Amino acid sequence: MGIYWLDLSVVWANIFEQEYQPPISEGWYGFLQLELLLHFFISLSFATFLGAIIAYHPQSHAKKESLN
Repeated sequence: MGIYWLDLSVVWANIFEQEYQPPISEGWYGFLQLELLLHFFISLSFATFLGAIIAYHPQSHAKKESLN
């Protein structure tokens, strides 16, 4: 989707014969947002924990897992 918007901005700049300026992003500053990084880490840890619970649940080993 980002490429689509980039292409539209290039076309829009060419219509009015203006110089194209790429969109401004956060860059390395995004790594300094500790609250956001903490949120990502907690979400990833929780997802890993839930995946382990599902994978190692006793009922999952009782099921037949092969076609033979």
